[in-house]
Amino acid sequence: MTCDILTNHVLAWMNTLDRDHPLSEEIIEHYFADPFSMRVNGDFYEAVSLDAHLSNMIMYQRNIVSIKHKLIEGYYRETSSVSVLSLKVIRDNMTTFADMMLRLRFNDEGKVTLWHQLFYHIS
Repeated sequence: MTCDILTNHVLAWMNTLDRDHPLSEEIIEHYFADPFSMRVNGDFYEAVSLDAHLSNMIMYQRNIVSIKHKLIEGYYRETSSVSVLSLKVIRDNMTTFADMMLRLRFNDEGKVTLWHQLFYHIS
């Protein structure tokens, strides 16, 4: 698959990260290499295991009623992409809006080896 298709698959999956869509090892293994690297708002985590990522994602999604990532612009190379997104997250007690940049790098199997995101919370 081409990088733009892989990226769009990841973005579509990200829109299912609410409490009504349980995560499993199989789902995480489908998208991520084991291990992979992660950068989030300046913090760097190298060699993130799939088990650790699954645990974090389950905690993240447990109070999310709805999540929507909207692609504003996408830039694609052979094995990496940069996506500019708007984000709306509805939780039990609040709604959050944010802008997000997401850089992804994929291996030959089409799995994420680098997840690099930057958030700017609007409200």
